[in-house]
Amino acid sequence: MKINVPDLFAQTIQSMLYCSNERELFHLLSTAVKSLEFDYYAYGVRITSPVTKPTFLLKNNYTYKWQSRYADNNYIAIDPTVKHGLYSTHPITWDDKLIQEQPEFWEEATSHGLKYGWRNLL
Repeated sequence: MKINVPDLFAQTIQSMLYCSNERELFHLLSTAVKSLEFDYYAYGVRITSPVTKPTFLLKNNYTYKWQSRYADNNYIAIDPTVKHGLYSTHPITWDDKLIQEQPEFWEEATSHGLKYGWRNLL
């Protein structure tokens, strides 16, 4: 039986619900991302407790150089995909409209190998 990529992606994402540890979770996430033929992933969670000082947990497999630039320039504050994720659970593609929101950010991201993507909050 042949499984198409969207089915494999959906099955892998579903199995993430039953992970017993972080290592297993990110192994499955990497599998899901590769099934869509992407090289990189970023996973972010906003922890809202305490309410007065929410924090973010971020995990990704981006290059160390891009991770450093992202952190040093506080790109989390201007990243349109992060902004979208704070208000929506719907998927977003990296299209021209999104890129126009922060062209310098996207230009630098592209220089680090991030040229296209898809973001979904599950």
